[in-house]
Amino acid sequence: MFDAGDYMIYGNHGVCHVDEIGLSDVQGFDEARAYYTLSPMNSDMKIYTPVDTQVFIRPLVSGEEARTLIESMSSIEDGDYGQYCGNTKVLSAHYDRLIQRGSAERLLKLIKIIHRKHDEIASGGKKLNQTDRTYLRRAEEMVCDEFAIALDMSVDGVKRYMDDTVEASR
Repeated sequence: MFDAGDYMIYGNHGVCHVDEIGLSDVQGFDEARAYYTLSPMNSDMKIYTPVDTQVFIRPLVSGEEARTLIESMSSIEDGDYGQYCGNTKVLSAHYDRLIQRGSAERLLKLIKIIHRKHDEIASGGKKLNQTDRTYLRRAEEMVCDEFAIALDMSVDGVKRYMDDTVEASR
């Protein structure tokens, strides 16, 4: 269970701040059930979800875990995307599986897959398709938001740190 003031990863919403925990007075909600009031990091919306929700929730990685993941990015296996290239629905489903229940490592894997794909098709003068661009943006946002809190850095600082670390390992 999380406490008010904590941060969590909540489903596909990514990093959320736990504003409150308590019984809800919202019409239609179970009055005897405890709810989290969450604020997603990149949104003004509020999410009300039962404390015992079936939606995937996990704590953020620690600063040490974030540094370790960033420093090991070059060794994270990115897998083969080739089997998904011809079918956008299949590709989206594959990317969704990596994002849902998304550990930071799985998100980094997705980022690597799409960057490698970009590098391979760019040599032929092609660009990433909309599906790839959308999922790359989402995965980078989720990882950078989480690591920014874990490392007490700005999101831009995390991006620079990740880029510098990957570049140094080449």
